[in-house]
Amino acid sequence: MKNIRLKFPSQLSGYINDVKSIQFEGKTIRDLLDYLDKTYGDIKERLVEESEDIRPYLQLFIGKKNITALNALDSEISNEDTFTVLLSRAGG
Repeated sequence: MKNIRLKFPSQLSGYINDVKSIQFEGKTIRDLLDYLDKTYGDIKERLVEESEDIRPYLQLFIGKKNITALNALDSEISNEDTFTVLLSRAGG
């Protein structure tokens, strides 16, 4: 069982009932998102497109590493890691 800290922007945290940490069994970000989707519903579709790509306006991190620089949704997550979702900002 892994303890994972969650950091979601306020626009999305309501979909997981503002939970700040969870315990789940799994190895990857994909497993984590599947768990969150089964537990709270409708969160995975807000983060991931049907093509399994991360939605373009989001960035997902394990600790300080963007998962796109790792193995994307197949990136491994360890006990006590922090999973962060950030909204991308555009403009100048």
